Amino acid sequence: MKVPFDRTCKTLDRLHDRFTNGEIYFPITLSRVGDNTHADQQFIEWCADRFPKFPATSTVRADWLGAVQTDVFPTWDAGCGEWFTLRVLQNGKSAFCCMDSDGSYGSGSTTTMSLYEIYNQPIYRRLRENLPSRLSLKGCDNCPLMN
Repeated sequence: MKVPFDRTCKTLDRLHDRFTNGEIYFPITLSRVGDNTHADQQFIEWCADRFPKFPATSTVRADWLGAVQTDVFPTWDAGCGEWFTLRVLQNGKSAFCCMDSDGSYGSGSTTTMSLYEIYNQPIYRRLRENLPSRLSLKGCDNCPLMN
């Protein structure tokens, strides 16, 4: 993402302090795209040491809705837990899910909308209320995530 590492750590330090002090209460998870090496576990351990209040994960690499070429797992014929998350990219654009690497499937931006407004847009609410199969939705129809 080409975001400066030191600046990112300072921002996470401030967020972690505010979370620890009870100033913010929403869940924050730190994640990295895994490569099935020891670095995956090292990242999780580093996060646990530096940001103990934030859970950390290493997720399977995917094709990010066609953005890169890679082998992926077949799509599940089910709804998706990503429809219950809110993801914001470094430029403020909302991403539809963790596979939407550039926000092309997202709708809205924190530069013009609140997080509440982005999360509760009608299209997102319908997905959460009806839980259709991913196979019936463009973009979700080739997603390998198992959540």
